[in-house]
Amino acid sequence: MMGFELNGEFYPGENLTLRADYTYNHAENKSSDRVTDDIVNVPKHKVDLGVSYMIPSINTHIDLVGMYMGEIYNQLPTPTNPTQAELKVSGYFTANARVSVSFLKYFETYLAVNNLFDKNYESEAGFPGHGRNFYIGISAKY
Repeated sequence: MMGFELNGEFYPGENLTLRADYTYNHAENKSSDRVTDDIVNVPKHKVDLGVSYMIPSINTHIDLVGMYMGEIYNQLPTPTNPTQAELKVSGYFTANARVSVSFLKYFETYLAVNNLFDKNYESEAGFPGHGRNFYIGISAKY
């Protein structure tokens, strides 16, 4: 397996941060008894994008994060089972949002939405990913 990862952050304004990450994996089975050159559970491409904005007057953070995951093989023929079916999932994109407010010195309350656009996807063949879901909480940091 070989590949590379690139990431960067850009600060176009005092309270605005833009972030991008890209990962490329070239995974190849080179075993002498291999049935295929492909590898399970290794996406060739993965992209993460993020926008974070801080509203200082009300001590509030707004975060939007998107993730693209390229297609992934979940099952491949093997030397012990050469007729095993090939299973793979298509690439997918999900977006998440989070709003958090800091209070007192060490506390934060937040509201988050995962899979903001309620995208139907499978991260593993035959197992649907979570639909849109919400959560709230309070965290303490010392």
